[in-house]
Amino acid sequence: MKSNRRMVWLMTVFAAMILGSLVLGVHTVVSAQDLLDRKLKGTKLLQDVMHEIEINYVDEDRVSPEELFTAAIKGMVSSLDKHSVYLEPDEAKEFNDQTQGEFQGLGIEIGSVRGWLTVTQVLPGTPAEAAGLKTEDRIIEVEGESTLNMSLFEATKRLKGPSGTVVNLKVARRGQHEFLTIPVKRGFIHPDAINKDTAKMLDTRTGYVRLEDFTMDAAEELAGKITELQNRGMDGLVLDLRGNFGGLLDVAVKVCDLFIEKDKLIVSYRARQGMVKNYTSENDPLGDFLLAVLVDEYTASASEIVAGCVQDWKRGIIVGSGGGPSDKEGRTYGKGSVQTLIPLESLEGAQLKLTTAKYYTPLERSIHDMKGVLPDVLAPVTPAQHVAIRLDGLYGKLPGRMIATDLRLPEPEEDVTVQEIFTEADGNGDDQDELYDLELYCAYQHLNSARVTRRGMLEGGGLARLGN
Repeated sequence: MKSNRRMVWLMTVFAAMILGSLVLGVHTVVSAQDLLDRKLKGTKLLQDVMHEIEINYVDEDRVSPEELFTAAIKGMVSSLDKHSVYLEPDEAKEFNDQTQGEFQGLGIEIGSVRGWLTVTQVLPGTPAEAAGLKTEDRIIEVEGESTLNMSLFEATKRLKGPSGTVVNLKVARRGQHEFLTIPVKRGFIHPDAINKDTAKMLDTRTGYVRLEDFTMDAAEELAGKITELQNRGMDGLVLDLRGNFGGLLDVAVKVCDLFIEKDKLIVSYRARQGMVKNYTSENDPLGDFLLAVLVDEYTASASEIVAGCVQDWKRGIIVGSGGGPSDKEGRTYGKGSVQTLIPLESLEGAQLKLTTAKYYTPLERSIHDMKGVLPDVLAPVTPAQHVAIRLDGLYGKLPGRMIATDLRLPEPEEDVTVQEIFTEADGNGDDQDELYDLELYCAYQHLNSARVTRRGMLEGGGLARLGN
C-alpha cells in the first residue's frame, strides 16, 4: 500500500515537472515573440517619424535619411548614460588617437558644469596656456556655436583640429563682468603623466608627486619618481590626483601595484549575466612609506580606482576638500563604469562606446553607485580658497614657514638680489600673505601626525600604518 502511494506521488511530481516545463517553454516563446513585436513596432514608429520629417519639415536640406538616422542613433545611445556614445568614423579615429598619448588640439581637459563646457585643467606648455585659458573658464561658444548641453565628444571634436589652425572661443571667467573672446592656435599635444615641476621634496622627509594623467607610461614614470624621492630620504608621500580625469584601466592597476601588497585585489568589474573580472597586484610594493592621496571633484575614473583601492586596504589616507561643491560632500567625480569600444560592421570605422560594466573597490563598493569616493579627511578650506588653489596654480606650493625648522630643505646658493635683501630685512624671507596650497597642507599635517604615531607604535613593539 505504501509502495502504491509512493508511486502515485512520484507520478504526480513528474507530471507537474513536465507541465511546469511546458508552461515555462510557452512563457519563454511568448516573451521572445513579445520582444520581437515591440522591436518591430518601434522600428515602424521610427520610419513613420522619419517619413513625416522628410516630406514636411520646412528646411529640406536638413532631412537627409543618413543625417536623420545618425541623429536617432546618437539620441538613443545618449539616453543610456553620459558615458555611452555613438562615434562616427572620424570621431572614432580622434578618440583612438587621443588614447595613444599624442593629438592635435588646444591642450585642455574639459568637463560639463550645469550644462556648460568647462575647462578642468590647462596643460603646461600648450597652445591653451599660451592663449591665456584658465582652469574653471566656461567655454560658452566655439566658433559662434553655443556649447550649452553639448556632449563632451561633440565639444572635443570641435575644439581639436590640425596643428596651426585657429579656433575662436567665447569664454566666461569667474570675476570678469564681460565675456572674453580668445583665439587659440592649435598645436601638437604630448601630455605628460608627471610634469617635471610637480615631483619634489616638500621637506627632508616628505615627497610630493602630482600625477596629471594616466598615459601608457604613467606607472613607470611614477615608480621612477618615487624611487628618486626615496633616495633623497623620503618616508612619506603625498600623491596628488586632483583634476586627474583618469585613463586606461590597466595603467590604474599598475599604479595601485606600486603601493599594495602582492596578490591583493585592486579592482573588479562586473557586467551582465554575472560576469566578473578581478585585477590583483602582481609585485611587492615600492616601500612602506606613509601615504596620503589628494582628491577633488575632478578626480575621476582611473584616479578613483587608485583612491578606492588605497582606502579599502588602509594603505594611506584620502584627503579631499571641504570647499568643493556642496552636493558632492567632498566626493570624487563618480565615474565608476567601464566603456567598451564596439566596432559596427554596417559602417566601416564607426564604433559604439558603450557602458558595459561597473567598477568595484576591494571591499565591493561601486564607485558609480556611491557617486564617487568619499575622502577620509576634508581639508578645512572655503569654496573660494578651493577654487583659488586651482585658478592660481598653487598645486604643490607650501611656503617655508609651514615647514618645521628641523625639516626644512637647505636653501640653494644663489646670487642675492636687491629685492631679496629688503624682503629678508623686513620679514626674514617669509611673506605672511603668500598664497599656498591649503589642501596639500592638510595632507602634509596628517603625514607628520602619522610619523609620531608610527614612532610610538614601533617603540611599543607594534606597527602603525597611515589609514589604520
